[in-house]
Amino acid sequence: MISVIIPVYNSKYTISRCIDAVLDSDNPNFECIVLDDSSSDGSLDIVKQKPVRVVELKDGPHGPAYVRNFGAGVASGEILLFIDADVIIQQDTLAKVINIFCCNPTVVALFGSYDKNPGDSGFLSQY
Repeated sequence: MISVIIPVYNSKYTISRCIDAVLDSDNPNFECIVLDDSSSDGSLDIVKQKPVRVVELKDGPHGPAYVRNFGAGVASGEILLFIDADVIIQQDTLAKVINIFCCNPTVVALFGSYDKNPGDSGFLSQY
């Protein structure tokens, strides 16, 4: 199984699309853990409406590295996939990640980035 770990801090404009893309995956064998790092913009309310595991981190923000590590500690999957709250994965992303690890036993990590057609057309998403 693959654990999708999404740290969130004040991401109310992007988190819903991010989670929906994960839930729309063509691979049904995953868990999705969303960790809220003490958001103050209503992100947590949005996350709680989704069928995902929600972890609330109090007394933060702690920062994305801390939140990712905390998520790794509560995940149950053999593969950990970290996704930022403003990322919209493709429907076959989970299957591709699982396939890479299954077909290449010497691979211990991978990184994916940059999409020719990002979900956000803003300046930063273009680079």
